[in-house]
Amino acid sequence: MAQTPPPVEVAVMTFLGDDLDSSTQLHDATLNEVQSIDGYEPRPITLEELPESASFPPDEPPDPTFLGGSRYVLTGEYYVDLEDMQHFQLWLWKSNDGSLVYTDELVAEDLEEAMSYMPALVTWVFSRIPVERRVTVLEQAAEIEIDSSGQEYEVINDPLNRWLYLGARAGGSFRFYTLPKLVKDYSSNFTQGFSYEIGLQIGFRFLSFMSIQAEAVFTQDSAPFRGPKFQMLDEEIRYIYYTDTYSSMSLMFPVTVKFPMQFKPFIISPFGGLYLTMPLGQMTIETSDVAENAASGAYEYALTMALGLTLGADFGIQMGPGILFLDLRYNGDLGNTVIQIDSGREYKRSMISFSIGYELALFNKRRRVGVQE
Repeated sequence: MAQTPPPVEVAVMTFLGDDLDSSTQLHDATLNEVQSIDGYEPRPITLEELPESASFPPDEPPDPTFLGGSRYVLTGEYYVDLEDMQHFQLWLWKSNDGSLVYTDELVAEDLEEAMSYMPALVTWVFSRIPVERRVTVLEQAAEIEIDSSGQEYEVINDPLNRWLYLGARAGGSFRFYTLPKLVKDYSSNFTQGFSYEIGLQIGFRFLSFMSIQAEAVFTQDSAPFRGPKFQMLDEEIRYIYYTDTYSSMSLMFPVTVKFPMQFKPFIISPFGGLYLTMPLGQMTIETSDVAENAASGAYEYALTMALGLTLGADFGIQMGPGILFLDLRYNGDLGNTVIQIDSGREYKRSMISFSIGYELALFNKRRRVGVQE
């Protein structure tokens, strides 16, 4: 929800002219007219506030020292020409660098006619001011910077919308392992397990509504499968069920596109992308049967568990210089993990993950102000 910004202050210098009384009347009427323009606040500058030795011709920008920090300054002059026509001219300047925004004048037969045309002149002159930025709630802490060319920039000090995010998260995932096809004596029984996850992440928010994030996640798999085998018991051949548990460690590298939605101090970021899995070291296998006999060994396994799909959302709240967040996501392998032993066993993973993390928000964004859009 947008917050109405404070009015822009405009210094209005005392008008000069041939007739001091007429100039004063036009000055006072102009003050009232500026006051009626939405978004602007006049600040009259009287002669008593100015040094006696100073000279302030209306067609030159006043010294900003005497303008009280006003964004703009208005000067004016009222005079009569040789044909007895009344001239009223306004100059509008930028206070900080003295650049002229706009000037215009009206010509009338007398003061009464000049007073009647004056509102239209003031409105027209102020319409030439570049569009002023409306500061939202997310930009309340904004600062103004001026570069070497005099261009103003609004620095948005908002941790929910910065250029770069560096963070870490930790949590776990429920994992579902399935056999995509029958492999020798294995059945396709559905099995599941739980594993921990520890991750580092870096995000670049190149648009207010879109960012890209890369991660490195350390995790461990433990995939159990149950299958029958023949065994001689009491001089009879019977089925004996046994369980093989395949354990491995790996690094997952998700790359996602996020779509942040801000509700200060909260932020919700749905995302989607792909991940690559890199096995670390060897896979271990542990076998047990109903007789609780056990055996174990280490085996190489192929890099077939390489690509997967990830979908989810982050739910965050601004805390200090960054964001505390809860990450919920679904990961699904697009290929199988093949165990490099003679039987050629393989499986596929699906994961529902949750973790808690914190990310630092770095490098404020800034936007140009004072430019016609």
